[in-house]
Amino acid sequence: MGRMDLRLGADHHRRGPWIPGIYLYGAPLLNSLFGTKFSTTAPNTILGFTLVLLALQTIFNIVGVRLLGLISKIGTYVEIIGTFGIAILLAIVGFHHGFGFTFSTQVPSTPARTRRA
Repeated sequence: MGRMDLRLGADHHRRGPWIPGIYLYGAPLLNSLFGTKFSTTAPNTILGFTLVLLALQTIFNIVGVRLLGLISKIGTYVEIIGTFGIAILLAIVGFHHGFGFTFSTQVPSTPARTRRA
């Protein structure tokens, strides 16, 4: 009989790398936004973040795929609107060259030649 790895499941190589990132970046973010005192190395902090992530995953599994599809659809629309909004904002404010700049060519500068010994 082979030994079973029950720590992270069979697919731990796919989801493992981002799990530490949640509390390594999440705790300092919450500290700076809300003035909390979470420590990234405290076992209780890691346990708390893990329980919150498990609760979120459980809620999403209970509610079903339709809610996740709706969230994905809304995210897609927000991303498209944001992309066009930033493009319009850059066209209005951030364009400092004339339209001819788009078709102009530049000669790259070359460094000064040094003598070889």
